[in-house]
Amino acid sequence: ITPRYAEASDVYTLAIIFWEIVAREIPYKGVTDTQIIISAVKQGERLPIPGQADSRFSALIQKCWAPNPQ
Repeated sequence: ITPRYAEASDVYTLAIIFWEIVAREIPYKGVTDTQIIISAVKQGERLPIPGQADSRFSALIQKCWAPNPQ
């Protein structure tokens, strides 16, 4: 069985890539896949946006990983 993914998961992934660019870190370093699924997907938790992020870039990240993809 092939898992199905929606476009929303691609947009969320883009937010993580943007976060990596700003933070210059590996996201969720030392955290298991299961922990990420529980915190990010089920509980809606997000990584803290680094303080050096431009406010417009920060807003874009927040829009991309918003719980409601609309």
